Amino acid sequence: MRHFGAILLVLVLSSRAPAQQFSGDDACVDGRCPLQAAPSAPSAADLRVDARPIARIVNQRGAVRAAGTGTLVDVDADGGLVITCAHLFREGTGAVSVTFPDQATLAAKVEKIDADADLAALSIPTTTIEPVTVATTYPRRGDSLVSCGYGGDGRLWCNRGQALGYVATANGQNLETLELSGAARFGDSGGPVLDRDHQ
Repeated sequence: MRHFGAILLVLVLSSRAPAQQFSGDDACVDGRCPLQAAPSAPSAADLRVDARPIARIVNQRGAVRAAGTGTLVDVDADGGLVITCAHLFREGTGAVSVTFPDQATLAAKVEKIDADADLAALSIPTTTIEPVTVATTYPRRGDSLVSCGYGGDGRLWCNRGQALGYVATANGQNLETLELSGAARFGDSGGPVLDRDHQ
């Protein structure tokens, strides 16, 4: 089943990003790392976002509701695979739903949670929505990126920024977190970070 391979691929790519090697031109001085100048200013066309595979995720446990964002990364005849953040399920799993733009809400099943990497894989019924392609390379400092999420109000919003680099997490697992310029809101967690190729 392709879903199993996609779960492994996404969990491995997302949680085990190798340390980035930068050339001497990118050297940090006194802990301050300048952004790379982009070859040309990014245009709206460079950073276009197809919102169709970006979903609002809700974990409803009785009167308690946790909401975030997720991304469809795989679809086959058996169903779809949505990746989101694990902390939506920190207090437990209730009725989980996934809502794509202009689509009916779908029931979802939590297939795998990796709390250390803050990732969760959800399965949904099969859909005609095209999934986002998982990139095979990591963003480099200065790359133009777009991060998207539904925030607390359930409205999709996208931040256009630049990759600032990678920082090690505090959990001792040698995991790294991509930092990018701009802002994120509560409820954006689990949303995609997309490059110029919409990957």
